[in-house]
Amino acid sequence: MVPELKERNTLGLEQDQPDGVVFDLIEYAAERVAKPIEGQWHNYMNHYELTFAEAPGRREFRKDVNQILQRGGTMYELDAAGRIVRIGTAEVREVISQMTPASGDAELDGLLSLAKERYLSRKADDRALALEKLWDAFERLKTVDVLGNKKQSANALLDNIASAEFRTFTSIEMQSLTDLGNRFMIRHHETDKHQVPEDAQDYLFARMGSLIVFLLRVSNRLG
Repeated sequence: MVPELKERNTLGLEQDQPDGVVFDLIEYAAERVAKPIEGQWHNYMNHYELTFAEAPGRREFRKDVNQILQRGGTMYELDAAGRIVRIGTAEVREVISQMTPASGDAELDGLLSLAKERYLSRKADDRALALEKLWDAFERLKTVDVLGNKKQSANALLDNIASAEFRTFTSIEMQSLTDLGNRFMIRHHETDKHQVPEDAQDYLFARMGSLIVFLLRVSNRLG
């Protein structure tokens, strides 16, 4: 949660505002803030001429906002474009920083880039879509080595792992995450599928992202 913003309702009582309202207000201010610069002094009415510098004003505003968000222990920050983004857990940030695909497959690289972009959104629905794109990228990755035969292609991907023991472990992890994606509303949305809890999104993104990064690395597909 972000620091509370309150307003009075029709009865004159204070009520908490949701995070989205606070973020909208911050982004609105970030688009319009500027730093006042004193110019020439005028004795008449005792005042300075003022000009307003947008760039330094926005830098200072961003610094102050992020300091408040950090002190509040939130997972959000105001980025250089004036948008509130969700930075996630340390594990998610590490995965995103390493996910620089150069697979030679434009579709795969595009899915991973979209997953990274959407997961930074402050909206839970966007992060749910990012998980879907991450699972789509995983399924795509399992098919790029042997066209037309997914099982052989997945085995070829696993063959890049030098350790036989770790190859077995990774194969089990790949199957486990495939099953998870099929059981929950990630790849399929039938009525018998389960909703992914919002508080599990970071765990799932970090877990699947770490596996994908590892498979990209051992197959020389990281940029």
